[in-house]
Amino acid sequence: MLQTLKDGKLKMEHWKEKESTRDAVFTVIRDFLWDDTTGLPVDSYTEEEVTEISHRVFQHIFYAYPTVPSPIYESVY
Repeated sequence: MLQTLKDGKLKMEHWKEKESTRDAVFTVIRDFLWDDTTGLPVDSYTEEEVTEISHRVFQHIFYAYPTVPSPIYESVY
């Protein structure tokens, strides 16, 4: 999921400032987590829980990836 975002939406200039791009990033995250093959176990999480987790992941992405590469993780490697 992160690589998909890095290759696409997060490369867009000022992605954080555009509502449509922020929404698209959230949708990628939620769809990934809700998917039967890539996401969280369907039997263990409700739709509301997946949405909440998606918001948390989005918040992390929003903070950690103002640009690609991430200025936060770039210093780690």
